[in-house]
Amino acid sequence: MSFRGLLGIIVYFGCILLSVNGQQNVNLTVTPGTVSTSSGERVELQCIFSGAWMPGYNLQWKKGDTPIAEKSSTTILAPFASTSRFSLSMETPNDIIYVLNITALEKNDTGQYNCLFSTNNGVQQTASSRVVVDFDACENNNCSENATCVATSTGYTCTCFDGFTGDGTTCTDIDECSDVNLNNCTANAACVNTIGGYQCVCLPGFNDTGESCVDIDECQNLELSKCSENATCTNSEPGFECTCAFGFSGNGTFCEVSTVEKLLEDNMPLIVGVTAAVIAVVVVIIIVVIVKTTSSKKDYQGM
Repeated sequence: MSFRGLLGIIVYFGCILLSVNGQQNVNLTVTPGTVSTSSGERVELQCIFSGAWMPGYNLQWKKGDTPIAEKSSTTILAPFASTSRFSLSMETPNDIIYVLNITALEKNDTGQYNCLFSTNNGVQQTASSRVVVDFDACENNNCSENATCVATSTGYTCTCFDGFTGDGTTCTDIDECSDVNLNNCTANAACVNTIGGYQCVCLPGFNDTGESCVDIDECQNLELSKCSENATCTNSEPGFECTCAFGFSGNGTFCEVSTVEKLLEDNMPLIVGVTAAVIAVVVVIIIVVIVKTTSSKKDYQGM
């Protein structure tokens, strides 16, 4: 037999002995006397009675005049009455305590809760507790899913989240990328609009440091540049360029040894320039020689 069952039997027969002696003294209290809480919360109301009483009693919890839980001496070992949100339990630290548990409080749970104790010979005791459930006006609102509801003394207000515009009941995403004044993306990044915000995505050839987009020097990494070993890599912002070395031809990522014809073709502008320069120098030298020779002959004839 459980401790609770044994205690019930002791109390029951104790009451019989007390009734034989004609003793009866009941003290009934409810704690807490007042409860103020929010909807959705849970409260416990304790109905505490101590002393001696005649056998045959009934304990009932009511909200106003409406019974919500009941316990009698004839059901001492039976389950306590309960509903979906109201339940009754017993504790026995010193006195006997019947605890009314109310879960998932609603606005209409506000009211006075009465604990009534009575015996078969007419003894009655009543103790009460006042429960006030604060109503949250935002529980039923027509705010947009992209808005915040704030309860006020007269109802509620709807305010669109950052990144949205509207009256709160309708909130439309702001395209921050449509106006440079609405985003802080740099010239080396592309602005990508998102729902409620935007992202700055670095352009190809730039690395995202978390604060800015920094040019990637592909020439420092052969895996990035893919330049031929017979080519020179020149970094630029953004990108890079591979140029085959002298004596080689190709696109920079592939360079092969040039043939004479290919060498002439690839370097024709340089050859033409050098040839023209050489011819010009030769012509100048010839002219200088002719002038000096002519001058020398005249000087000789005049002697």
